[in-house]
Amino acid sequence: HIKGSFTGAVTDKQGYFVTASGGTIFLDEIGNLPYDVQVQLLRALEERKVHPVGGNVDIPFDVRIISATNENLKEAVANGRFREDLYYRLAELEILQPPLKECKDDILPLAEFFRKEHSGRLCVKNEGFTEEAKACMLYYDWPGNVRELNAKIKRAVIVADNALLDVCDLGLNNVNCGDNPEVRAIQEKERMRNLLDKNYGNVSKTATELGCSRTALYKNCLLYTSPSPRDR
Repeated sequence: HIKGSFTGAVTDKQGYFVTASGGTIFLDEIGNLPYDVQVQLLRALEERKVHPVGGNVDIPFDVRIISATNENLKEAVANGRFREDLYYRLAELEILQPPLKECKDDILPLAEFFRKEHSGRLCVKNEGFTEEAKACMLYYDWPGNVRELNAKIKRAVIVADNALLDVCDLGLNNVNCGDNPEVRAIQEKERMRNLLDKNYGNVSKTATELGCSRTALYKNCLLYTSPSPRDR
């Protein structure tokens, strides 16, 4: 805008396209643009110039445009929510990133990266994730993709009471991990360990509450030592 073009405009101010001229500008979540803004963006891209508010002269720019969205823009075009001409103007080269649920090998490394990042930033000490939490993260669909994973890890770091972040900390306690026997075994072992911890290592009491034998409990919790009340 130009100085004096509206209340509060005490100086001239360049827009992002002019500021980025000669370089690159990144437009995130392009699919969420209101329809009237799509018209303005298309005109700017076609003419390669912008008209500042309160000005009399158009200002040229030359930028590389990179845009991103989690919307299916072809469906948005078909439904009338996104301009077809703008779509083809932006889609000269498309790079499709599969959703997180299709990149299972990336989930746990990303989770560990976010855990360390948020723990360091918030000055919180923890040691990782329970095996059940890892299983649930692997089997959860992650509709919000990496952003949702990042948010859930941050939440877990904030609310966790124990050294290992669990499914409740992550807000994944309602996740159905399917009928995979390995996952069921991990969940059962984690349930035994949590109850043993709650009972301060009392094997007899824990086995009775679980309805299993002491042998089964020893087998699943081998080398596991529950803290005593004095240590808590």
